[in-house]
Amino acid sequence: MTLARPYLDQLFEVIDDGYCLCEMLRGPDGAPLDYRFLETNPLFETMTGLVGAEGRTAREMVPGLEQEWFERYDQVARGTSIRFQSRSEVMGRDFDVFATPVKPDGCFALVFRDVTERLRIEREREEARQKAENLLAELNHRVMNTLAMITSIVRMEARRLDEPAGQRALAGIVTRLAAVTALYRALNRAADVSEVAAERYLPEVVNSVAHLVADATQIEVRCDIAAECLPTARAAPLGLLLNEVMTNALKYAFPAGRRGTIRVVLRRVDPERVELSVTDDGIGTAATHDPAREPGIGTGLIEAFVQQIDGRLGVESSDRGTRVAIVFPLREREREPSGDDA
Repeated sequence: MTLARPYLDQLFEVIDDGYCLCEMLRGPDGAPLDYRFLETNPLFETMTGLVGAEGRTAREMVPGLEQEWFERYDQVARGTSIRFQSRSEVMGRDFDVFATPVKPDGCFALVFRDVTERLRIEREREEARQKAENLLAELNHRVMNTLAMITSIVRMEARRLDEPAGQRALAGIVTRLAAVTALYRALNRAADVSEVAAERYLPEVVNSVAHLVADATQIEVRCDIAAECLPTARAAPLGLLLNEVMTNALKYAFPAGRRGTIRVVLRRVDPERVELSVTDDGIGTAATHDPAREPGIGTGLIEAFVQQIDGRLGVESSDRGTRVAIVFPLREREREPSGDDA
């Protein structure tokens, strides 16, 4: 053991923590009064700002030092090792401390680090994060208000029109605005704005379309949406895509007040891909003679949104109904670098 001491001294000289060996000083009643610094290493002075502490007491070096430090170290000197983090307002520093009892009785050793700067940076980061969250919440609130205002204006314009085609066009804009509004609502509830819960977002899109499209009161809409986290870049076009397919089903599958059912399903088809399907038990695309309801939709909005999510579109239709299904990867594919990127 006598050979170990030089090596210990050398270790304490080179470690990147402060070190000191102390002796607890107690009164006649055994209560802690002070403690004396017996040994210190070079970083002790750097991390505490106390110069020439060896042989002097804590109260001499730091008049007014908080009582909690003496009580904690008295507990250590009596045989209990502790690890703690605390701040001394008198010293204006935060410390991360490991304290352990050593021989002879009444002595203890401290290995510690000044964490004042680290905690200051953490506080500033937390304040900046909170400020950014508040700013984002305010921005989302303003966007929601703007969407509501635009929706109201479009509805007012639709009521002023006498031409059915113009009214239908403006009604389509309202349903698309509702899909975007549903996304913002979902993002407001999300802990991470880079993703949105499909089981919360997509049913809201479905309900908005069913509520806004005329003559939908005789149609039952059912949702079976798997709990999937949709990247926001996927969620926006997916909601608009669902809006278009749902609108087509509500408008064309059930003519003349016919009753029916529309079922919207989101399910995982393999580890990387999901399928969104809209199935109705209406009259089928052949009976409607509407190009937007026929297989091979082509150049419309639906195909554009399918392409945006790297999806594959399939349409099956008969006199017993129509099923529109889109299979797409949850995550965006890595784009091949173009010649312009070189």
